[in-house]
Amino acid sequence: MELLNAKPEEITSLPDDLSTAEPVELIEFVVDGIDSMHDVIGTTFAFKIIADYCLHQLQKLHETGYRHMLDDEEDQERALCWARDAGHLQAMQATLRNIQCGPQDFYCPAE
Repeated sequence: MELLNAKPEEITSLPDDLSTAEPVELIEFVVDGIDSMHDVIGTTFAFKIIADYCLHQLQKLHETGYRHMLDDEEDQERALCWARDAGHLQAMQATLRNIQCGPQDFYCPAE
């Protein structure tokens, strides 16, 4: 993805309100935060915890979204798409949890 390969000089500074940030600024902000968390935790398992949390948040968002859409008869088809996507996110989370990431991994104990 070309945004992940952005050169540091392409990124000047982050705006105070990231809702108006450019894509490359958002990516830099997220990557720096994740790398920082990994540095503190010190193991690959940090990435698994971060990914699991993100998938969980996306799943909750999709579940809430489709429930609201179900109330509106004109949004029934869209609600089904959001429900399907919530299921996909749940499956991704289950798959991720079954990938062993070292001795610290309490989701998937070593056998």
